[in-house]
Amino acid sequence: RISPPPPNSAGKPVTCFHTSMTRFLPTLVLVALALAAPAEASNPIGKVVSLLDSLAAKVTKNGEVEQREYEAFYEWCDEAATAKAHSLSTSQSQAEDLNAAIEKATADIAAFQATVAAQIASGASDSSDLKSASAIRAKEHADFEKETAQLVDTIDTLRRAIQILKRELKAGASFAQIPGFMNAMRTIIDASVFSLHDRSQLQALIQRAHPTTDDDVLLQQPGGSPAAATYENHSGAIIETLENMLEKANSMRQEATKAEANARHAFDMLKQSLTDNIAFANKELAVAKRGLASTEEAKAEAEADLATTNGDLKEDSATQKATQLQCMERAEAHDVAQKGYAGELAALKAATDAIQKMTKGATSQAYGLLQVANSGNSDYSRVAK
Repeated sequence: RISPPPPNSAGKPVTCFHTSMTRFLPTLVLVALALAAPAEASNPIGKVVSLLDSLAAKVTKNGEVEQREYEAFYEWCDEAATAKAHSLSTSQSQAEDLNAAIEKATADIAAFQATVAAQIASGASDSSDLKSASAIRAKEHADFEKETAQLVDTIDTLRRAIQILKRELKAGASFAQIPGFMNAMRTIIDASVFSLHDRSQLQALIQRAHPTTDDDVLLQQPGGSPAAATYENHSGAIIETLENMLEKANSMRQEATKAEANARHAFDMLKQSLTDNIAFANKELAVAKRGLASTEEAKAEAEADLATTNGDLKEDSATQKATQLQCMERAEAHDVAQKGYAGELAALKAATDAIQKMTKGATSQAYGLLQVANSGNSDYSRVAK
């Protein structure tokens, strides 16, 4: 802000005396002649001249006062122009900085928004993958439990069947005489864990060892038991087949357990990776949201500051123009005043010179003084112009 102009310097009215003096100069001259006729000692002509000198002194003093006031006002104009130019430059620099800050904030906001969208999509994708993987893992584990339970039952059945078959056959019993043997064999044959070839082979051996057709009856002894050599061969083959199937069942159980462990390990690794990715995405999302909020706030503040700065620029520019106009008008007024003072002094001097010239002769000079006064009036008018 600039200080107000100095008092009594903003273009006060200028009082000029030369016009009125031009109009009344003949009268002053006649009055001086009339007073001089009696030749009084008081010298009234001298009083007239003294009056003119006093007016000239007053005009001179007024001109000096006007000059000092103008110089003070000129100094104020110079200071005001410098201050306002500095204010405008500062505001323009601030506006440029604020525009740059707003532009950067706009770019940062776009980047933060892109990051937020990307992290949300990444987290959603990883969460979906984890959900799908968890569902697959649950199904795999359920299948493993079901298969393992069936294998355990089959292995237990095979072990008991082999033990019973060996014990009973050693005691000389036949298949038909072994309690629950045929039901156990049907259970093993129906087990889906074995291949069709293994089940078919076991079923064929059992049918040979326990014939139910008429042709098979011919192989039996009169007491209903098969021939010893044939029975022994079939029994050995059945036991061998059961032992092979038991070995396969144990091997399948081990492989299933190993596959389950590998699948569980792979799932755990995938779960850990996806969980870490989700946690990282959430962390980056939180950082981006905080950055977005703070940047939007900073942009809003910069825009508000820019609006204020632009308002200051507009106001300062208007003030600068008004001050320049005021200073120009004051300079013109000063020029007019100085010319007026110069004209007044010239008119006063001409009047004084005319009076002194016209009062030097005798009484007969009165007529001539009037002529001179009229002539002086014309000269004064030209000087005043």
